[in-house]
Amino acid sequence: MCDRIGQSGVRISVIDKLARKQYAVEPRQYEGRLLHQLPLVRTALGDLYAEIYLNEPSDSNRVALFRHGTRVIEDLASLEAFAHPPRSMRYLQGHIDAPFVNLTPGTRTGLVQDAAYATLCEGLRPLEHKLIEVIEDQRRAEDEQASRGLLRAIQRAFREALLALPVEEYDWFDIHARALPRDRSMRRVEQDLEIRWQIAEGAGALEGPRDQAVTLLAPEEPGLTRLKVCVSQRGVVCEAEALITVTHELLAQIGATTVPSQGLPGYTFERSPGKSRRSRFDAVRNVIVINNRHRDFVYASRNKSLKLRYLVRLYAKELVLRNFVGLPADQLLERMVELSLRTEEHL
Repeated sequence: MCDRIGQSGVRISVIDKLARKQYAVEPRQYEGRLLHQLPLVRTALGDLYAEIYLNEPSDSNRVALFRHGTRVIEDLASLEAFAHPPRSMRYLQGHIDAPFVNLTPGTRTGLVQDAAYATLCEGLRPLEHKLIEVIEDQRRAEDEQASRGLLRAIQRAFREALLALPVEEYDWFDIHARALPRDRSMRRVEQDLEIRWQIAEGAGALEGPRDQAVTLLAPEEPGLTRLKVCVSQRGVVCEAEALITVTHELLAQIGATTVPSQGLPGYTFERSPGKSRRSRFDAVRNVIVINNRHRDFVYASRNKSLKLRYLVRLYAKELVLRNFVGLPADQLLERMVELSLRTEEHL
């Protein structure tokens, strides 16, 4: 009926004389993105018309069944023959019009499960396969977007944590050699920046003096080197300095790092069901490889906040193992607790 109203252009109003109000009857508008180029559904009993919208996943999403423009089933997934993907995935809204189905005698909302009903089930299969592909593409895009957001949140939290921890103990991945412009509310500023590094005092040389992250080439002799950075943005100029201590060798109690400073790592997934390893560090690609079939990852993925904290703990584990080489197990655990605590504070 809603489809007929929409196509006819008729305006219907309901007048409530008791309340002295008048209400306009409007056909339901579907939400989401209308899917074009869906396969035509042709059967021996006639063609099916499908108007399907891809929406955000929700239990309120429904695909109805119409007959000659009149709705006969509010939710196709309520029928046993259609209680499977793609309708059970709850990404879709819209309706399918099957003019040849037979209604239960004396009702307008029931179907006779006869040969016409079997034709409907068989005819919708190509459409179902296509809709599952569309939903899977949507899910992959959502996962990629969510992963980028999680990575930004994780790296931001670790930068803040490492800046707050002792420099001589947590000088990893060139974190303490970065220029981090902020506004008055301490939010990061990243657009339209011009950066210029220089050695204000002491020896050494700089690589990438106009990059946000600069590399100091240490002099042959130990000493103090004072760096100065000037950052400008549309006429606003700020300056900062940092004092670098150049020593003869790394502190023995910390242990030599086995990975060069190359920025905080990213992460990727591998499917390793049944394996006990939750994650591993790939030094060549500078990424943390996470087993997304481990039972802990599956458990944490039920909730976005829980998943984020789980990833942070995997990061803390891999970074501590990679950068505190040679420390006994109890000290490694102490470092992981310290780093996890400071990092989760900035999530």
